[in-house]
Amino acid sequence: MPRRLSPIMLLSTIIVLVLSLGLFAGAQGGGGAVGTALGQVGKPYAFGTDGPGTFSCTGLVRFALRSIGIMDAPWDHYAYLSAYPNVSKPEPGDVVVYPDGAAMYIGNDQVVMANHADGAVGT
Repeated sequence: MPRRLSPIMLLSTIIVLVLSLGLFAGAQGGGGAVGTALGQVGKPYAFGTDGPGTFSCTGLVRFALRSIGIMDAPWDHYAYLSAYPNVSKPEPGDVVVYPDGAAMYIGNDQVVMANHADGAVGT
């Protein structure tokens, strides 16, 4: 004999499933600044620009930080060294400074950055 599922239980199960998938997708995509930076992958590199159509290395970081309300992010990549604390283990959203640019850490030992050598935003 087939079992019947209560409509309330069915609706509750669907709601829990949808909310769980939404939370999981937000965690995977990084959300916030990381999600904004990753959303620019493939856009062209252009020196001294901070979006939305083209990005320099610091321009991409500035664009991502502005998306979460940090409006005074530096233009000079060395300024990030004094503006933000140095950490031994980066977390997604941390700014990574290189001798010739800046990037954003996205996890799993990867960064997203606008790179003049590649001519585009990439990971």
